[in-house]
Amino acid sequence: MLALAFWLLLAAAVGGVAIATLDLGIALVRAMHGLIAAAGLVALLVGALGAHSSLVWTAFGLIALGFAAGAVFFGLVWRENSPPRLLVAGHGLLNSAGVVLLGIAVFG
Repeated sequence: MLALAFWLLLAAAVGGVAIATLDLGIALVRAMHGLIAAAGLVALLVGALGAHSSLVWTAFGLIALGFAAGAVFFGLVWRENSPPRLLVAGHGLLNSAGVVLLGIAVFG
């Protein structure tokens, strides 16, 4: 389950980089990014419940925090226009750090 979570979250991260760098403000693309990330977060939670690794739980915390920021800021506050670049960067850095930690925990 942790490997599935990693690949889903990596796909969401690649999509997020595309959204940020190409200025893809298309609602469908942003929604798919969030849905894939949500699926990865759920898979990570299920996998983390069976894993007794602090690295996995740290990754979960970072990704959950980054996901919450994305859901609140981008899904509710800036639904119709582009959010400030600093928030986009912070959201991406939190999630990227979590995905890297998860990759280390899963693949060594």
